[in-house]
Amino acid sequence: MYKLGIDVGGTNTDAVLIDENLQVVAAVKNPTSGDIYTGIMGAVDAVLDESGVDRALIGQAMLGTTQCTNAIVERKGLAPIAILRIGAPATVGIPPMVDWAEDIAAVCVDALVIEGGFEYDGKRLAEFDEAACRAFFEGVKGRVEAVAVSSVFSTVRNDDDMKEFLQKSQQLPAWCEQYGINIDWVDESNDGHKRPKEYQGGYVSGRDGIVGMYLFEELDEVAEGYGVDVRLSNRATRLIQNPHTKEVCGVVAQGPDGEELTYKANKAVLLCCGGYENNPWIQYNYNNPGVRVYGWGTPNNEGDGFALAQSVGADLWHMHGLEWAALCFKQPSEEANCSISTDATDGIKPYNYLIVDYNGKRFMKEDRTGAHDMEHITGLDFDAKACDYRHLPFFLVFDQAFFDEKPLWEGSGRAGIINTYAGVYNYHHPEEPWFEFGTNDDAVSKGWIFKGDTLEELAANIKAERPCRSADEAINGIDAEALKATVAQYNEYAAAGEDPEFARDAKHMLPLGDGPYYAIELGFSSINTQGGPVRNQNCQTMSPAYEPIPRLYNCGEFGSFNGFVYCLGNIFEALSSGMIAAQHAMTLEPWDAK
Repeated sequence: MYKLGIDVGGTNTDAVLIDENLQVVAAVKNPTSGDIYTGIMGAVDAVLDESGVDRALIGQAMLGTTQCTNAIVERKGLAPIAILRIGAPATVGIPPMVDWAEDIAAVCVDALVIEGGFEYDGKRLAEFDEAACRAFFEGVKGRVEAVAVSSVFSTVRNDDDMKEFLQKSQQLPAWCEQYGINIDWVDESNDGHKRPKEYQGGYVSGRDGIVGMYLFEELDEVAEGYGVDVRLSNRATRLIQNPHTKEVCGVVAQGPDGEELTYKANKAVLLCCGGYENNPWIQYNYNNPGVRVYGWGTPNNEGDGFALAQSVGADLWHMHGLEWAALCFKQPSEEANCSISTDATDGIKPYNYLIVDYNGKRFMKEDRTGAHDMEHITGLDFDAKACDYRHLPFFLVFDQAFFDEKPLWEGSGRAGIINTYAGVYNYHHPEEPWFEFGTNDDAVSKGWIFKGDTLEELAANIKAERPCRSADEAINGIDAEALKATVAQYNEYAAAGEDPEFARDAKHMLPLGDGPYYAIELGFSSINTQGGPVRNQNCQTMSPAYEPIPRLYNCGEFGSFNGFVYCLGNIFEALSSGMIAAQHAMTLEPWDAK
């Protein structure tokens, strides 16, 4: 590994390259340019040419210069500037440039301290004074060459960026109308703005079906009408970045036949890569260690975009963020899950099953497993002392009557187990699709459903792995006496019409009858993930220093503003962020037109 040293003097710019043994490999002099930058890059190119060393092998670089010192000491070449500090009223005690020499401080044309900023712990210091900020910049326009902006703990929170993003997103209805995208909107909202009707379970106007699917069809029609060249089955493998300017200039991809393809960007690259719900490695590192959360979405959401963004210097945020969904089957295939909906309502037949952990005991309210409920909070209860999850693995236990009603993967016609998202499994196993087995006996023979003629036999037949435990610590049978006691207690509650332990609604409870008995290992599922590259109000992709990476944007749930909660809705944010990113990118000049 090599080290590069650069020294910028008044006359010459020197560049030196040394190896890991601190031996000089090459040294050059290049005239110092008026803009400094050109001279530096000329020296770097010259030392690389002389040494023949691949720039990728340079691990460290250091820059030294007398330019700043000379300018300050000699009072030469000082440009007129302005200073804006965001931090009133806490920081007004020490004005900007208070301790600078008068002849140097004279270069400051104007300075102002306005309200805003945050405390070190993220609490807002004062509401940002946007009007004063705008007036300040209007006042110094054309009078200065640079403006220094500082703020109290400015990067702790991005509330102001979020506010601007939401303001811009209100253009969405008009934007959709402009391009003929037919969406039903609702006016009823907390802030008085329109939102897509999907928030109330609505669909694209005039169509029956899932809003996202039909919305995609309409967007596809718009793209086709404008002659957009959509290329599927092209997997992006690398972003092309100018090593000097850090501009993202294009994408390298792998074509459907494995060929390498290079796509040149005109103005910018927009990353719309989706989430990471089908990448267990990312899940284990950012969410709950050792616990797989199964995604409802496309199996192609494997998190490739995260490596692409990080390779050009992007920071990540909200990587813990999952939009949790209903509990799901956990069966041998890692590619798939099936939603289990036990969110029973009036008029729906009660159901005769219960949920137990690997200790054979109930631990949760079984009729609260709808799409956006919070079973994971209970299910993922972690014992820090034992370094183990208290309830995992866990199981759905039911009787012969429930088993006989319908194939579980087909749906029962009542609150129960449904196949809504079993299509992910079918995608990977077209030769043996999930819901074409015919009877539940097929699932028993495959080991997906455990069976026992008695509760003791069922307990002995239940097998499962344990998170955070080695293979020899896997579950090979659960406590039979505990399971019998749990079922007996549950049946008493069902008969009495009251569940004093977990407050399960009496109308949702049927006692378990005589055997045989069955069990399915359950898992957790999510609708989408929300983490990814940090974005600002323009949907520009940001570095760890909260600086935009030139010509790189990210949209949709890939780097969503949403973190722990599902506050915006991912369809709304996907449309808004795509619109905002494209509008901002269109203001740029082509990178090769400079």
